Amino acid sequence: MKRIMANQKLLEKLNNNKNVRITKIRINILECLNDGYHGHTIKDIIDHLNSKGEKVNVSSVYNTINFLIEEGIIEIVNTLDSKEQAYELINKEDLHIHLYDVTNNKLDKVALPKEIEKAITDFLDSKNLTYENIKLDIYAKKKK
Repeated sequence: MKRIMANQKLLEKLNNNKNVRITKIRINILECLNDGYHGHTIKDIIDHLNSKGEKVNVSSVYNTINFLIEEGIIEIVNTLDSKEQAYELINKEDLHIHLYDVTNNKLDKVALPKEIEKAITDFLDSKNLTYENIKLDIYAKKKK
């Protein structure tokens, strides 16, 4: 379901911009990012493409990632060590928190509690705004 939504969003964007084509690399990168995992690095994406038997041009991967970011289809996600970037699909139906457990060096993707989503939407309503995306990263450590 999520993959279909991502591909539909890309198709909608492409329908609005006749100069942009659906390419095999764009579809394959979307499939990689659409596996339910919280984020993929460029290395993950290249490994995915290689596993599909694709001949990988690293410049094309970076160009496609930049295109998908500019089109509002994917976003940059922080990694635990902040040494590299990861990417994931933007999906209003999959609102979540990135919970970084710095004590155990672990990253989890946790569903955004409905009461937090409501508080955010109520606040935005009071400002006559609606959200395009909600991105919430929490860095936490064990209490002493």
